[in-house]
Amino acid sequence: MGTFRDFNADLITDLVFSPDPMLDYRYRKIYEGRNGPYDDEPLRNLRLAVLEDGIACFQTYFFKPSPKNKKLSREAEEWIACDSDDPFSFSDICESLEIDPQWLRKELFRWKQRHLRKITRDRRALAWRANKVSSHKYREPRKHPH
Repeated sequence: MGTFRDFNADLITDLVFSPDPMLDYRYRKIYEGRNGPYDDEPLRNLRLAVLEDGIACFQTYFFKPSPKNKKLSREAEEWIACDSDDPFSFSDICESLEIDPQWLRKELFRWKQRHLRKITRDRRALAWRANKVSSHKYREPRKHPH
């Protein structure tokens, strides 16, 4: 017979801390028994607000660059990229709102890549114009031979 040390710690952690699939069902039955039909609209609205805020934080840095917005954008990107089933994770919220999290994640990162390319093009064009203007502005007049 094996000892406790023979067990995989991750397996034990998953068993102890995994969500109880019956918990939501039990909660709804108890809630309905006390308060009438369960209304999940407030929770749905909260999840939608969290998703909207996460996307807004992710995109804001591209429209209003600042150190604060850069930090918010980076944190939102980490939240979006994390494929977790934790409560209020990007995947959990998307699935509860019947949105495919993989699809939305892919589209958000495609949006970011398009904006990064645009910013790069705009910076190159601006640098080219600045270089062109500065080369004309500081050019010494030509001396004509006499």
